[in-house]
Amino acid sequence: MVHKSVAALIDEAVLPAVLIVAAKILGVILANFWFAHSWTLESGSFFGVLPSVSYFSLDEFLLVNSISNCLMFATITAGTALVIIRAHFFHASHIPPRLHSRLLRLRLSGLVGDTFKIYHQATIWLIFLWLATVLLIPQAIIGTSWPILAIVAFLVTVNFSWFLAADIQKEVQISKKTRYL
Repeated sequence: MVHKSVAALIDEAVLPAVLIVAAKILGVILANFWFAHSWTLESGSFFGVLPSVSYFSLDEFLLVNSISNCLMFATITAGTALVIIRAHFFHASHIPPRLHSRLLRLRLSGLVGDTFKIYHQATIWLIFLWLATVLLIPQAIIGTSWPILAIVAFLVTVNFSWFLAADIQKEVQISKKTRYL
């Protein structure tokens, strides 16, 4: 069972990781071209393989890094929100029968998820959310990202964690009820 869970976590982590990296890169590209900053692209300077972007002023770097962090965090927040909404409203164990029948009529039964899949998705998205928050806080402290972004990230992360914990508690109560019936 543990092997199956680890494999499911790895499978669920691929798409969010790709989306997060793409959002960060897109944020850098959009900020560079939107604000027409002076920057240079140096090949092979990051880990000897990956290119790096250099700026001529710290203010330009702060703006571009903060904007790309915003886009990255917005992507993680959107993904986590979708999974939490799915857990609360489209969870197979506690979806209202009326909603379930409506989804079946509309051929949207794919929205309904089982506990195994939903909680693995939620775990991955929350890990990425906490990781981003943990990375944004030191950036705010050392002055390479906006402090308000770190504050908002922390508040969003704590609230999303609480929402998922509430859904898990609801699932445990349902499990206890069905076990004693």
